[in-house]
Amino acid sequence: MLAEYLRRLLQYYPETGIFTWRVAPSHCIKAGARAGQDRGRGWRVIEIGGRRYPEHTLAWLYMTGEWRPQQLDHRNRVRGDNRWPNLRLATRAQQQENRNLNRNNTSGAKGVVRVPYASGWRWRAQIERTADGKRKTHYLGFFEDFVAAVAAREAAERAMFPHSALLS
Repeated sequence: MLAEYLRRLLQYYPETGIFTWRVAPSHCIKAGARAGQDRGRGWRVIEIGGRRYPEHTLAWLYMTGEWRPQQLDHRNRVRGDNRWPNLRLATRAQQQENRNLNRNNTSGAKGVVRVPYASGWRWRAQIERTADGKRKTHYLGFFEDFVAAVAAREAAERAMFPHSALLS
């Protein structure tokens, strides 16, 4: 019933991820106008009946007719990219695997950090995995070469997270 109501109010274009209004929701918004607004940090929301809904959640409802049973993840990590092929159901652990670099990352590669070593500076590769609600760090070794450390991290990522969207 909620999906039918949504489809009467809005038109969703799966190839672009854009919603437009089928009917004018107010005197200042016309039918055919793009629905929703950017609420900061890339997220878009659409207000229906005085309540704000994340645009990606409405896209899932529009396409499947069901409220999302789990969390939704943007495969390409762009929060405002709500194209249907870019959305997937994901567990919390899968979302963590598909994260961007942390703000304080200085190497430019996920899981690779420059550290002091007995004979000078080395690159340490590591990977984190969340299981049973606990985060565990797996250290992959020290490398003199940055490229070798990145390669070790990527190999571990392929082995530990074969279902990851970025690796497919």
